[in-house]
Amino acid sequence: MSDSKFFLFRFMIAYRRFILQKEISNMFQPYRNLNLLVKRCFTSSVTRLAYRDVTKDHPVIVGSKQLRKLLQEHVGAKKFWLENIAELSNIDAERAKKQEDLVPRSSKDSVQEVIIPLGSDLVQREKYLTFYNTVRFGKLLEDLDTLAGWVGFKYFKGPTERAPFSLVTACVDKINLQENTISSTEDIKLTGFISWAGRTSLEITSYVDQFDPETGTWKRLSDAVFVMVARSLKDGSATFVNKFVPTNDEEKKFFEQGELNVIERKRKSAESLFKQAPTAEERNLIHQMFLGSLDPSKSTFSRRVKPDNTVWMEYTRLKNLLICHPQARNLYNKIFGGFLMREAFELAWANTCTHIKSRPTVIAMDDVMFRKPVEVGSLLYLSSEIVYSKDTYLLTRVHAEVVDPKTGDIDTTNVFYFHFTSKKEFPQVAPMSYGEYMLYLDGLRHANALRIPEVTN
Repeated sequence: MSDSKFFLFRFMIAYRRFILQKEISNMFQPYRNLNLLVKRCFTSSVTRLAYRDVTKDHPVIVGSKQLRKLLQEHVGAKKFWLENIAELSNIDAERAKKQEDLVPRSSKDSVQEVIIPLGSDLVQREKYLTFYNTVRFGKLLEDLDTLAGWVGFKYFKGPTERAPFSLVTACVDKINLQENTISSTEDIKLTGFISWAGRTSLEITSYVDQFDPETGTWKRLSDAVFVMVARSLKDGSATFVNKFVPTNDEEKKFFEQGELNVIERKRKSAESLFKQAPTAEERNLIHQMFLGSLDPSKSTFSRRVKPDNTVWMEYTRLKNLLICHPQARNLYNKIFGGFLMREAFELAWANTCTHIKSRPTVIAMDDVMFRKPVEVGSLLYLSSEIVYSKDTYLLTRVHAEVVDPKTGDIDTTNVFYFHFTSKKEFPQVAPMSYGEYMLYLDGLRHANALRIPEVTN
């Protein structure tokens, strides 16, 4: 054998050995030692045993894609844009004339569990992954909104299998995070059920749990409360849903809490700063803050001085513009509410991050109001602003406006509130104008409602 052929032969052997070693290394990359490999084997079997639905007649749904597919099939929506408008509007005549025409239902008729298999499905994990190697909170918001719709349709029972109405997200009362960091390497379980029902609206309580391989159990990460309303597919008018009749003490407790939630929403609406003047205590607070921003050497109210370690509120704004393409539509050809929440959260997170110059931690989201549907083809303006802060706590408000590109008309569609904390100190927010003082008080009310420690000024 010539020297050149011998060299080529040795090179091919070495190259094949290199490729083989690389393939073996990639195969075992997630398991850097034997103990972790064994641990994974055992926890996988435990995880499968834990995947039992609380209802006997419906299996656990695995993956958000499967959840959306089932929801799409159930309501009869088509896969492609504009295909299903005529067909869906035809079933509007089948809706109930009064609530008494529908059989009563309870929580057990609606319970659904969904597994997001981050621990075993690398493709799924990639879609939920942040650059911090944690889970994108915005993606979970999309999944929770989809789950709320599925649970609502599962609760309905009428003369036809397909509900003769659409379910629209009216508001998100709250989403509290009990864990600051969500692992990207363990499965997540979403659980949702109807906890209250009125004549045309539903309250859905949802839980987010993550599998803990150390204990072989699910650990609670978050709880959420959504409110969905039933609307006619033809003209958008209110449509009746099944009456809620509790069947045990637990369901009765949830229903009573739902009644209190309705009262609380009405109270907040009546006492809104858009309708009522600030309280005497709030007026005194903002007056003291205003005096603290005046130049003591000048006898004038027009010379403002920024207090130490603060930043004027107007410099905490960050905006975004979205073109609402059909890809982001829901089952009824409006822009998907979960998409709006994800975009709003990611803008709020980015704004908060640039303000505190570090990584913020989201701890809650509340009082998200869906005032009007967002049409496909609209221009969506998202404006975020840090409206309140104290110590290491911040509240970022996102205001969503939709612009009709044909007429130029502008309407407010959503308002979002995101609560964050920081591990490092940052400049506190200081309002300057009267409107900013109102935003500050609005933020203070939300912080107090969330019972943030030592928030009250």
